[in-house]
Amino acid sequence: MKISPKQLVRQQASRYLKAQSQGQRDQASRRMSNLLNTYLTRLQKKVGSAQYILLASYWPLPWEYTMRITTQVQGLYLPRVMSDTEMIFFLYDGDSSQLSVDYAGILAPKELEQTLTQATTKDSVTVFVVPCLAINQEGARLGYGKGYYDRFFCEYQSWLDKQKALNQMGDFITLAVTASQFVSVESLSANRLTFSADVWDLKMDCVLTSNKLMFFREDHPLNVPVMG
Repeated sequence: MKISPKQLVRQQASRYLKAQSQGQRDQASRRMSNLLNTYLTRLQKKVGSAQYILLASYWPLPWEYTMRITTQVQGLYLPRVMSDTEMIFFLYDGDSSQLSVDYAGILAPKELEQTLTQATTKDSVTVFVVPCLAINQEGARLGYGKGYYDRFFCEYQSWLDKQKALNQMGDFITLAVTASQFVSVESLSANRLTFSADVWDLKMDCVLTSNKLMFFREDHPLNVPVMG
């Protein structure tokens, strides 16, 4: 049976992440966290006191990179998978003992917490930190194949467009987290590991690796250069 380019990249990226030692993973996580916190600090200066930042991140799987947020944000939100087709971001207060396992088997805030959309206003700037396995040359994200993020952002964009029509919505940006070995513009093509995006694949605004934070759209209103 012939394997698709997506499946090949997914297998290679998963194998690479799971083969890393805890020390290697921790070191990369520290570098990524430093870059992310630098970006958040500079972003807050750019938007000024008139706007505030909401951060939508993730609870890492054992082989994924851990983002440690030290920059003060208005709220930190984590996803909770509700079913095969629904994922909702809920407020996380930092107390991991209050998390529970969601439909996908991942720790997540309880449903009683405030949702991200409830907290979003015309004065908010939302930064989505999204885990992924690889990014192609067009900025398309390759995840684990369940489609949770693709469906979430499709619905979120529809909701966002309605809110913007009422002048009730601020900007948002999507930031992918992955190993530099699986960013197409750096090394995927060199290793002949590439994939074409499907129409439903999420296009990321920028990608965060242990080496750099790189924007795919230089004209993005929330583009704040951060050197590695």
